[in-house]
Amino acid sequence: MKRGEKFMKILLATFWEVPHVGGVWNYMQQLKKELEALGHEVDLLGHGAGNESVHIVNKNQEFIKDELSLVTKLAQKEKNQPLLYKDEVVKFYEKQRLGYMEGVTHLCIDQYDLIHTQDVVSTACISPLKPEKTALVATIHGCVAHELNHYVKNTLKSSTADIACKYFNELEHTGAMSADCTVVANNWLKNILIKEFQVQEQKLTVFHYGYDINSFLQRMQNPQVFVHVLVNK
Repeated sequence: MKRGEKFMKILLATFWEVPHVGGVWNYMQQLKKELEALGHEVDLLGHGAGNESVHIVNKNQEFIKDELSLVTKLAQKEKNQPLLYKDEVVKFYEKQRLGYMEGVTHLCIDQYDLIHTQDVVSTACISPLKPEKTALVATIHGCVAHELNHYVKNTLKSSTADIACKYFNELEHTGAMSADCTVVANNWLKNILIKEFQVQEQKLTVFHYGYDINSFLQRMQNPQVFVHVLVNK
C-alpha cells in the first residue's frame, strides 16, 4: 500500500459450498492471501456443508438455515407465481437463495467496504442487501445458465425445462448486471453474456487469470506432488 491509501475490509463471497476442492475456492484463497499482503482485512463467505448453513469460513461464524421458515416462505412465493414453481429445480434454487440471503443478512455484510462475489447467484442475492456505500464487484468464472439449462434439458429431461431455462437465463442476466463492475476472464464469456443474456457491454471488464508462479515452482521441487497436480488438472 502507498502512503495515504486506505486499508479496506473486504468480503469474498460465493453461493457455492466452501471450502471445496479446486476452482473458485482456490481463487478465493489466493486472492485473500494477496489482498492481505497489501494490508486489507479479508473474509470468505459461502454455503456450508450440504447447503444447510451460510458461514464466514475464516471466522467460524455460521447461520443455520431454518427449514420450516424456508418452506413457509417458498409456499408463499409459489402461491404468487404458481407457473414458475411447477419446476422442481427452480423450487430448489429459490429455496437455497432464500436461505442464503437470510444468512448473508444475519452475518452483517454492512461492515465491509467492498464485496467481491464469485458467481451470478451470490451477486444477485447480495446486491439488494448491501449498503449503498459498499462497492460490489463480481467475478464470473463460468456460465451458470448454460450448465443448469443443459442439466434440466438433457440430464433430467424435465417436462418443465422451458420454465427452468427462462428462470436461469434471467438469473444470469440479473447477476451479471447487479454489480458495480463485472469481471470475466476472457472474451468468450464476455460475448456470451452480451449476446445471449443481454448484459450491457459497459458493465463487463475482461481481466485474465494470473498464475501463482512461486507456488508452482515450489511444487516442482516435490516430484510426487507435482505429478499429482498435473494428473488431476
